[in-house]
Amino acid sequence: MPAKHQIQVNTIDFVHLGRLGSEVFGLNLKSGFINRIELDENEVPLGLHAYQTYRLDGIQRDRPPDASRPDVIFGGTYKLAPIATSPKKITTSIERNLLAQGMKILGGLGPSIAYAQLSGNFASTTIIQVDKHVAMERNQKSGLLGVTFPFGPSVHFFPVRDPRVIATYPNELPRLENSKEIESHLGYRPHFLLLALARVNKGYCKKVVVSVLPEP
Repeated sequence: MPAKHQIQVNTIDFVHLGRLGSEVFGLNLKSGFINRIELDENEVPLGLHAYQTYRLDGIQRDRPPDASRPDVIFGGTYKLAPIATSPKKITTSIERNLLAQGMKILGGLGPSIAYAQLSGNFASTTIIQVDKHVAMERNQKSGLLGVTFPFGPSVHFFPVRDPRVIATYPNELPRLENSKEIESHLGYRPHFLLLALARVNKGYCKKVVVSVLPEP
């Protein structure tokens, strides 16, 4: 990998998928891939809904490479824009980005991965399609909200960072057993999970659910 992470971005149109701190995640309408975009703190969009369209006017920046986020773009400013697309087109693009059954989630097994093990050769984001067996639960000791779902031969649990889901989930409710129960509280049935590696902390990158997404 080169000594500097050098990306040139002019103008890109996105479908919004989620936000994690100062980063936004969007479906690039030109390439069809998911982009992870780091914005200046005062440029981070608040209150965007899933599948809203927006335009990113980017600038070139040189940053040291980050093996946990090799796919990151350093953006400039964003603005909401009525960009021509359709639910069918969005669904088709998302399905092209789905993680295939049997593949390891974000590079390995378990809820996190050691930063030292990361080579920067795989994307730091992925999308998983879930079915009626998806569940949500809150750890009563830590208060941590997470999503449980079967994928491949295992059942996985990852913490949720989706602010809308966290705000909606009842504090007193320990567990929602399936997609129908989740729909009764969130107002929509989970269809996709956007997962990403969080930034390194004490030598490890946690795998987190950035967004619990409905069907477009």
